[in-house]
This record gives sequence, structure tokens and C-alpha cells, in this order.
Amino acid sequence: MNKSSLALAVTLGVLAQQAAAAGFIEDSKASLTLRNFYINSDNRQFADAPSKQEEWGQGFLFNYASGYTEGTVGVGVDALGLLGVKLDSGKGRHYNPTSASYGG
Repeated sequence: MNKSSLALAVTLGVLAQQAAAAGFIEDSKASLTLRNFYINSDNRQFADAPSKQEEWGQGFLFNYASGYTEGTVGVGVDALGLLGVKLDSGKGRHYNPTSASYGG
């Protein structure tokens, strides 16, 4: 076992011991936020393609914040997870300059 692995093991052991202390788990908070986005752009006043664009997507935001460990230096953990899902942006709804369907 090299020195960096040993140092990592000792650090994780100390943090695990501190995590058992009151406050780290009890004061933790987690939230999940969902956002729905719909974009509709009407460009019929211009001659350029496309005359209309539509997109619909769903966004997810997961936020976790732990409490702090007791002691001289309090240690906490924050985690953030983001995900965006395209729900509807198929052919004919969004301009794609490489697509042959919009050629002219």
C-alpha cells in the first residue's frame, strides 16, 4: 500500500467517525426541483427558414447539503445533480441547418 492510499484511508476513517457525530446526518437537507420549459418562436415576418420553431423540455435539479461535523473544523458535503430531457423537438418543429427537409 503506497503513502497516498494510506493517507486516503486514514482521512476517510476520520471523516466516517466524525459523520457519526450529531449534526452531520440530522441537519442534512435534500430537494428535488422540476422545471418544464416550452419555447415557441414565430418568425413568419422574415423570409429565412424556418418560419416557426418549437421545443419542449424538462429539467431536474437535485440539491443535497449535509450538516457539519463537530470539532474544531466542521466538515460538510454538498452534492448537486442536474439533468435536462428533451421531450419534443422532432422533425418539423426545430430548425436543423444540416437537415434536407428545410432546403430551398
